[in-house]
Amino acid sequence: MDLTEVEALGDLINAQTDAQRRQALAAMGGGQRRSLEAWRGRMVRALAHTEALIDFGEDADDVTEAALSSAVGEMREIRREIEAELEDGGRGEAVRDGVRVAILGLPNAGKSSLLNLLARRDAAIVSPIEGTTRDVVTVSLQLGGMPVVLSDTAGLRSDSEDPIERLGMVRSADEAAKAHVQLWVFDASTPVPPVLD
Repeated sequence: MDLTEVEALGDLINAQTDAQRRQALAAMGGGQRRSLEAWRGRMVRALAHTEALIDFGEDADDVTEAALSSAVGEMREIRREIEAELEDGGRGEAVRDGVRVAILGLPNAGKSSLLNLLARRDAAIVSPIEGTTRDVVTVSLQLGGMPVVLSDTAGLRSDSEDPIERLGMVRSADEAAKAHVQLWVFDASTPVPPVLD
């Protein structure tokens, strides 16, 4: 087993959802290793053409500038392929670690009630008093076979003078920035709020 397959085995052992198990099994099948080996082989060939031009360029008729140009083009193509692989939108990470969902909104919009409903337990305190949630309350669960990390956050408003509540709002903003999905909750019985600053 190579390193990618060993890491996949660890992911399989720690898998809690079907999506995590499928991803780990695919990685254990050697797909990532085959991609890496193919890139390595192409890079070695490009390096060989480059070294041949450096060592024998003036002495050999079959080692030309075209070979160097081809090697440079091949390396550029490999770079594009690797960048595309790395820019997959974090799909593999989201399956392995969970899709991060930040529940955001004004105070008393129902964010904690929604978290408790989805978690099927009382994970967050629910109260009619504004500003009850001051820290991020996180719950891990499965939705549609995918791991999801739900985060209930402090209500966002611009007129709070309470330094603890303001710290909670900073943490809410940090959680929103880390989230794959921002789920905004509004109280339908109140007018549409102004844009939050």
